[in-house]
Amino acid sequence: MSYVVKWRLSPGSKNRESPIAYRTPLEALDFACTILNQSPTEIWIEGPNNVRIEREIIRRHCQSRGSAMCPS
Repeated sequence: MSYVVKWRLSPGSKNRESPIAYRTPLEALDFACTILNQSPTEIWIEGPNNVRIEREIIRRHCQSRGSAMCPS
């Protein structure tokens, strides 16, 4: 099972994705915090069985782990 972080830096831009697939949602969430600090237009995590972790869950995870800057 793997989880991939995907995002867009601006409206209509091409999807970008993490250079590796993560084994656990927690690993993907931690990487997503780094991307969230770049203020992407969209961000989400795709996982097995059509699992999709949305921006709000990512943002809350980043806040809970004390990321220095965690935009909304």
